[in-house]
Amino acid sequence: MKSYLTLTAIFGFAALSPSSINAQVFTEVIRVGDLVPGAVNGELVTQFDNVDINNSGDWLIELNSSGDTDSDQFVLLNGNIIWREGTTIGFVPPAGMEAGSFVDVMDINDNGDILLTSGIRPVGTSGAPTRALIWNGVTVLQEEVSVSTAAGLPAGSVYRDIEEVWQNNNGRLLLTGSVDTGATDLEVLISIDLDPSGAILNEVLIAAEGMTLPGPHHSSPIDGFTTSKAGQAINDSGEILWFADDDQSTGGATSDDDTHLYIRDAASSNTLLYTEADPFPTDPAQDFANLESADVDFNNNGDFVFSGGDSGPFANNLWLFTSINGNISVLAAEGQPAPPSVPGNWDAQSFGGRVQMSNGGDVLWLLNWDDPDTSTDSGLIFNDQLMVQEGVTVLGGGVVTLLPILDVQSAMNDAGTLAILDVVINTGTSTGAVFIMDLENSIGDSFCGPAVPNSSGASTTLSAVGSSIAAVNDVTLNVTGLPLNQFGFFINSQMPGFVPNPNNSQGNLCLVGNLGRYNTQVFGSGMTGTASLTLDLTNTPQANGPVAILAGQTWFFQAWHRDSNPQLTSNFSQGLSILFQ
Repeated sequence: MKSYLTLTAIFGFAALSPSSINAQVFTEVIRVGDLVPGAVNGELVTQFDNVDINNSGDWLIELNSSGDTDSDQFVLLNGNIIWREGTTIGFVPPAGMEAGSFVDVMDINDNGDILLTSGIRPVGTSGAPTRALIWNGVTVLQEEVSVSTAAGLPAGSVYRDIEEVWQNNNGRLLLTGSVDTGATDLEVLISIDLDPSGAILNEVLIAAEGMTLPGPHHSSPIDGFTTSKAGQAINDSGEILWFADDDQSTGGATSDDDTHLYIRDAASSNTLLYTEADPFPTDPAQDFANLESADVDFNNNGDFVFSGGDSGPFANNLWLFTSINGNISVLAAEGQPAPPSVPGNWDAQSFGGRVQMSNGGDVLWLLNWDDPDTSTDSGLIFNDQLMVQEGVTVLGGGVVTLLPILDVQSAMNDAGTLAILDVVINTGTSTGAVFIMDLENSIGDSFCGPAVPNSSGASTTLSAVGSSIAAVNDVTLNVTGLPLNQFGFFINSQMPGFVPNPNNSQGNLCLVGNLGRYNTQVFGSGMTGTASLTLDLTNTPQANGPVAILAGQTWFFQAWHRDSNPQLTSNFSQGLSILFQ
């Protein structure tokens, strides 16, 4: 059969030793045990508490050190100290005050504006501090002191708690917390506009405890808001994605329909998206049973990602939905198959960490699947591609043993090109470390998978990053889960198919027709079990000579590699199809 490769064709290149480089590049920033950059007393890093990154690659890290307990917290900007407990570094505090023992909120936007909510305390003390909201070093608000001017609140309402704050790139903040009206404390959701100097231009009350929920769905008063970093979102258009919990004791509301997700547009109009007990947007037979612990993110195009639980028989039947150009789709759901990039045949079990969406609609999220081996059963997923797997991925000379499970332990920039991760690696002992991960846009759709497991016990997984626009000529094929120190190469066709065990291979060929072989670009899997190839779409190999890939064509790709299970044989990845535009 001329369309099939032969084992001789694959393994006639034993003398070659090409490099194998994964398209994802991880750069270590700092780890536990390192000297705190710029610290004069030799303090060592002991813990990381918060990370963030912007489109320019500027990064923030909050860390704890081995220093004196009254001065051991730091915030770094690109390796320089911009805040330290017990000092006034990086901000102008109220008179007689200094930085306290914590930073709750830490954010850097694409303009380089830095937002902190920091503890502040009287100089020279170590008592329990109150919070201040600090923007570019200016103290904007102070708990127990600053008065809200938002219309709809009683005159003289003082900020009691500053719980969580979000910022966009246009000087607008979104704040959840509470105010003291003189008669009672009210939970509030407020937007604040700042001028370039950090002075408040305007405050707008979005919603407050006791107010009637917007729209016709309920007449119940609001009971409160989420204070999770992943629980609200604001974009550059001033649109706000927000949650409210209503008062279950009023208006007939119950615990089954008391939480609501709204979008507030730039014209200050609130639209109810979903509430508990509403049908799913993708399946009217399902309905939301839990939105209280949902994660959300909003991009500058008005697209968003959100999670919600159904009313099925299990306690936490969580789903992840995306809304792109108004079209709702399911990204993942508990009990449904994990993405094909996850080695093995597993179902999604739970989600964690922080769900984030880029302006291009890419989603970074954390998945746990039902592998009984709990040391390898979770991974960081970019769209449907496994980027980092617990117990498998090697970073900084150690295997990753703990992924970013908290919403402050990871961040993706708005462009979807970079992410910063606070992970634990095992280099003989467990060590916290922070890495920046280069993200490239994943393209293509898997088919004919998962692949037959190879001698490593994993299925070889093929993915692609770059652009599906043929004229851009930017596609890189990545293969993971390979047996170590084996050779192989990529193949292509314009026809999918299924041929089991060709030429005694233990795997399945997923392509038929006119096969092209990248056999002058043999890869070696090395000690990582990975390989990659950047394609030249203008020079795509075919049996009758190279051709150019054109817009409108769908091409199918696969990786074929040497394997021993137990004798010398070969195996395949699953197939990957790319529709070029």
